[in-house]
Amino acid sequence: KSRPASACAITRLPLVAPPRSASASMALVQHIAAWLTVLVSASLASKGIVQVRSGGGLVMLATKVGVNKTGGTVRTDAEVMVDSVGDAESECGYAWRIRATTTPSGWNWHVNVLQFWVFGGQLSTDYCKPIASASHSDYYGPHKALHSWSPGWGGRRGPDGDFYIGLDCPDPQWVEKVILQQSSTDFSATQVSLQYYNPSTGWRTLHTAHAIKGWQTLFSRPSSPPECAHITTTTTTTTTLPTMALPSDQIFVGDAIYLRAHTGKRVAVQGGAVHARWDHKGSWEELVVEKRGGSGVLVSGDTIFLRAHTGKRITAEGTVVHAKWDHQGSWEAFTLEKVDGSGNVVSGDAIFLRAHTGNRITVQDDIVHAKWDHQGSWEALVVERAPVPLAESTITVKVSEHVMPRPFARAHDWTLRASGLCMSGCHTMRSMETVACGDDHVFVAWTAYTDHDPGQTWLSVGHLSQLRVVRGETQLISDQELEYCSAMGGVTASDNCDVVAAMCRSSRTPEEVGAYDFVKANEAQFGSQFGWRDRGADHMYLLEWTTRQQGQALGTPSGIVHVSHAIGGWNYGHWQASLDRKRTVYTVQMKTTLGGHDGAVHLALTRPDWKWDRGLSAGWACGGGHVQGNRLTYSAEQDRWSRYCWTDSGGNEIFWGSIPSWDPKRTTKLFTFGHGKSHWDIRGAPGNLVSRGSDGWLAIATGPDEEHAGRTTVGVVSLPGEQEWCGHPSVDCSFKWLRLPGRESFPGKVGFANLQRAGPGGARFLAGWAVDTRHFRASRYRVAEVDEAGNFYGQVLELDHTGWGEDDAWAALPVSGCVVAPFAWSGAKPGHAYGAGRSSFSDILRVTVLCPPPRRGPKLEEA
Repeated sequence: KSRPASACAITRLPLVAPPRSASASMALVQHIAAWLTVLVSASLASKGIVQVRSGGGLVMLATKVGVNKTGGTVRTDAEVMVDSVGDAESECGYAWRIRATTTPSGWNWHVNVLQFWVFGGQLSTDYCKPIASASHSDYYGPHKALHSWSPGWGGRRGPDGDFYIGLDCPDPQWVEKVILQQSSTDFSATQVSLQYYNPSTGWRTLHTAHAIKGWQTLFSRPSSPPECAHITTTTTTTTTLPTMALPSDQIFVGDAIYLRAHTGKRVAVQGGAVHARWDHKGSWEELVVEKRGGSGVLVSGDTIFLRAHTGKRITAEGTVVHAKWDHQGSWEAFTLEKVDGSGNVVSGDAIFLRAHTGNRITVQDDIVHAKWDHQGSWEALVVERAPVPLAESTITVKVSEHVMPRPFARAHDWTLRASGLCMSGCHTMRSMETVACGDDHVFVAWTAYTDHDPGQTWLSVGHLSQLRVVRGETQLISDQELEYCSAMGGVTASDNCDVVAAMCRSSRTPEEVGAYDFVKANEAQFGSQFGWRDRGADHMYLLEWTTRQQGQALGTPSGIVHVSHAIGGWNYGHWQASLDRKRTVYTVQMKTTLGGHDGAVHLALTRPDWKWDRGLSAGWACGGGHVQGNRLTYSAEQDRWSRYCWTDSGGNEIFWGSIPSWDPKRTTKLFTFGHGKSHWDIRGAPGNLVSRGSDGWLAIATGPDEEHAGRTTVGVVSLPGEQEWCGHPSVDCSFKWLRLPGRESFPGKVGFANLQRAGPGGARFLAGWAVDTRHFRASRYRVAEVDEAGNFYGQVLELDHTGWGEDDAWAALPVSGCVVAPFAWSGAKPGHAYGAGRSSFSDILRVTVLCPPPRRGPKLEEA
C-alpha cells in the first residue's frame, strides 16, 4: 500500500516455513527476499528490514535497495543478506567475533578498530581475551584493534580458510552494538558476519552486514539485554554444598588424563593425527581436560575440550578425528557421558565422548574416528589420571595494580601485632579486610589518609572497593568513599554477592549518620549491657548493601546499624561481621573498651528486622586477659561460626570457640606462648582460621621453633566442628609446629602467617609466611600447599616483589579456587618504612592472586 516512507521502514510478515531441510528453508527465504525486494517502490526508504519468523528463531533479511529511474523504468539493485537469528534469551555468547570469507587481496584483512558494546559499556581486553583466525605477527595481533588503535590487526586466514577477530569472555555477554573501522581498499572485507558462541550451540551467526572502508556501526539493537546466565549443556542442577570428602582419584578440570580403549591401547596424538596404536603412558597420550568458563570436579554431562601435548585440541571434523587446531569451537567440544550413569568422574571410570555431530569417539583397531552414535565397547574409554611432575605442581602468581583516589592510611600509634608493639611512628600499613563471593567478585574494606602529615595520623576516611578476578587478573569495578567512617573493619557477603556488609568506625552519632540504633533499642528493652558503651569512645556501625546483581556498584548503603559505642583504647584486635548462608543472621565480634580494659564483644542480630539474637551472642571477652586479636569465621557447610582469639593472659594465649554451642561464652585454650625477654617480646600469635567444610576448621599461627632457640616457625591445628569435642580423648586439638623447608637459610623470626581454602570446591589449603619479619614489615614471602597434618606438597614458592599485610587475612575465590591478597606498600617492593614522610605513602593497590596447580603435587620430604 502507498504510505509515507517512514511508516514502511520495517515490515514484519508472519510466515510459517514448510517442514523442509535447513538448506531448502533458506533457499525459500532467499526467494521470498528477492521477490519482496522487487516489490519495493521508489517511494520507500532506501534501506529496510524484513523479518521472517521460521520455527524457533528469526531469519533476518537485510535488504539494501538502490533506485535508478531511466526512461521511466524503475530498476532495483538488491543486496540480500540472510542469517539465522536466535531468540533474544539465547543470544548470549561467551565469545563474540566478526568473520569474513575473503578480502580483495585474498590473504590479508586489516582491521584498524573493532569495538563490542554491551549494556555496561565497551568490552575490554582486560576482561575478555582477544581471539583471531591468525595474525601477521604479535605486533599486528588482534589486541591492536580491540584495545589500541594502532597499528590495528593484520589478519590472516585460519585453518578453515576464513578470517575472524573477536573476544572470548569468562561470562556470557549480550552485545548490543559493534563498531568497525577499516582503512585499506585492498585489505578491507566487504561482507562481514557477526557471530557468538556458547557451548550448547557452538558458533551462531547473529547478523551479516555490508562493510565499508572507514568507520561504521556494523550492528546495533535497542538496549534491552536479557539475563545472561552461564550457558551449559547440562540440565540438572543441585544446591548441595561442596564437601571436603573428595576421593583422591577424583578428576578435576585441568587434570592430565589418559584414555584407554577396549583394545588396551591408549588414545595418542602424533603430530596432527589421533590414533590408538600403543599402550604407552607418555606425553603423546596425555590429554588435558578443559571446560569453557569453568573449573572444579568433572561431572557426567559436562562439555569438555581435550588439549594434547602439542597445544592443539582433539577435533571431530565430520567423521574424522584429528588434532590439527588449537580452537575451542563446536568441533572441539565433546559431551562426556559416564557409561554407568551420572555423577562425578573418577580415575578408572568408563566414559563416552559425544561429538557435535551426535556421533561418539570410536576406536576401531588402532583407528580413532567418529562415524557412529553407538554406545558399545568400541566407544567406551577408560579415564586414567596422569601423574603430576613436580615442575607442574607450582602455585601461579599474578599481581594487578590499581591507582586509588587516595593514599592508604598508615597504622596508628600504639598498634600491637604479632611482630611487636610500636608506641609511636608505626611505619606500616593499616590493615585491610577482604571477602570474595559470586563469580570471583572481591570486596576490600580499607582506610585512606585525607592528610599526608605524619603528625596527624587520625585524619583518615573509610573506603570500600569492588573488584573482579578474571584469569588471575583483577579489574577495579568501583570504589566508594564513606565520609563518616574514620576507619574500616571487616567485610562479609552472601554467596552470590547480593548482600554485602562492612564494619565502620566513626566519631559521629547514630542521628548524624542516619543509623538504626541497635544499642539504644536493646538497652531500653533489656537494660545496660556490659561492654556496649564506654565514656569518650567511638561508635561502630554495620553498613549493608543489597543489590540485584553482583556486578553492580554499591552506592549508598541500604541499611546502617549502630552496634557499639565502646570503640577505643590501643590499636589491636579486630571489628568483624559474618553473615550466614540464609542471609538471616549476622554475628559481630568487636574489640572494645570498658574503663581502660580491652575485651571482645560478641553479639548476633537478625536481619532485616535488626533484633538481638541472645542465644547466639557470647558476651564480652573470649579468654582471660586483654583481647589482642579476635578473628571470626563462618562455615556454610556446618552453618556455624568460629572465634579465634589472642589474649595477653599467661604470657600470650590462643583461644577458640564455636557458635552455636551449649555454652557460647566458653572457649577452649589451644596454646600458651609464655613471655619472652619482656612483656612485649612476643613469641607467637594466631594468624587466621578457615573452614574444613563439614569436617571442622583449620587454623594457622606462628610460635616458638623448638629446634632453633630464639626463632619462630609456623604451626597448624585441625579442629572439630564443635569446641566440646576438644575434650574427647580421640580428638587432638594441639598445634603441629612445622619444619619449614629451607628453615636453616633464614635466622630471623618467621611471621605474617596466612591460610586459606583453595582449589576446586575449596578442598585444599594454601599457607603463607614471611621469613624476615622485623617490627611490622617483611620483604620475603613464601607460599605452599599444606594439609591438615602440616605436610607440604608440590613446591615452596618465594614471591617476587609482592606480599600481604601482617594483619590482612586472605580470601578464597569461589569459582577459580584461587586465593586473593590485596596489599599496598611504598618503594619497589614490600618491606620499606611506610608513611615515614610525604613521599613514602602510596595510592597503588596491589592485588596478588595465588592459584594452586590443577592437582596437588607430590608430598615434600622434610628439609
